[in-house]
Amino acid sequence: NGITYTLTNDFNPSDYSYDQYDPKYNGSMSNACSLFAMASCLSIISKKQITPENLKAEGSQYWGSNGCTWKGSTSDTRSGSNTGGYSAIVDSVINQHKPCVIELSNSSTGTHFVSVVGICSGADYNNLSASDILCLDPASGSLRTLTEVEVAQASAHRYRTFNSKNG
Repeated sequence: NGITYTLTNDFNPSDYSYDQYDPKYNGSMSNACSLFAMASCLSIISKKQITPENLKAEGSQYWGSNGCTWKGSTSDTRSGSNTGGYSAIVDSVINQHKPCVIELSNSSTGTHFVSVVGICSGADYNNLSASDILCLDPASGSLRTLTEVEVAQASAHRYRTFNSKNG
C-alpha cells in the first residue's frame, strides 16, 4: 500500500486518530487540534488510548486558557516549508520510533497541529518532502500525508516530541 509505519509493527491509525469535528464533541473542541494531536502522540507512546477528553479532564497540566500546555514535550522551531529536510521528523519518527507533533503556521490559513506517525515506503530519509510524511490530522480524524493537510505550505513549523505522558 506504499505506507511504512516506523513506530510499531502493529500500528493501526484508527486506534490513535481523533476527529475534532466529531459530533460527540458538540463543537466544543473545534479549536483544539493541538490537544487532539497531543492525545494521538501520547496514546502511541503509552500504547493505550488517551483521548483528548482524558487530557482536558486532567486540567491545567495539559489544557489551559491559552490552549495546549505541552506538558512532557520538547520544542524545536524551524522556518520554511522544508525546514532543513524535515530532520526533526527523521530524528523523532525514524531514529527514536516516536511520533511528533508539528505546528504548521501560515499567514493565510492560520495555525494547525498534526501528529507525524510515519514515512511513506521508498522515501529518501535524507531528502523528505511533505508527500512522504504521514500524519494523523485532527481536522479529518484520518491518516494523511503532510501535503494533504490544508496548511502544509506553512511559513514556519514547530516540532514537539514527547518522552511519555508524564513528561
